[in-house]
Amino acid sequence: MAEIKNLSLIKEVDLFKDLSDDELSRILYMAFVKDYETDLLLFNEGQEGNVMFIILSGEVQLFKKDKNNENKLILTLKDSEFFGEMSLIENQARSTSARISKPTKMLVITKRAFQNMLDADPHITSKLLMKFLKILSERLRKTTSKYLQGN
Repeated sequence: MAEIKNLSLIKEVDLFKDLSDDELSRILYMAFVKDYETDLLLFNEGQEGNVMFIILSGEVQLFKKDKNNENKLILTLKDSEFFGEMSLIENQARSTSARISKPTKMLVITKRAFQNMLDADPHITSKLLMKFLKILSERLRKTTSKYLQGN
């Protein structure tokens, strides 16, 4: 596993922009960085989720099965974007499948680590949760708009 020695790598991530260097260091303490090869399937739709991913560099594609049980590309995520965050706060199956589409380096936060951070430092996790809510709200608005436009 790779290690982040310089906070500047994660300061660009929208999720972390409101955090101080000290808070970012605490996030890095609870997380780990991992490199992923192209075409690796991270997880399948319907699998149990317990990990959140933040893309530091690279690209990940999210797929969902259509009515014919074929994978349909939903979204391509790139540097500084994140996914899997709902698995940290709910006990539901993954709603999509995720595949690495370019060599990718990601910051990985497990559900256990997030829960430990919530217990140990609720101030930082409350900032993260508020950011989750804002970003999820934006995503929902975009999805609703696409749905209403028929795309």
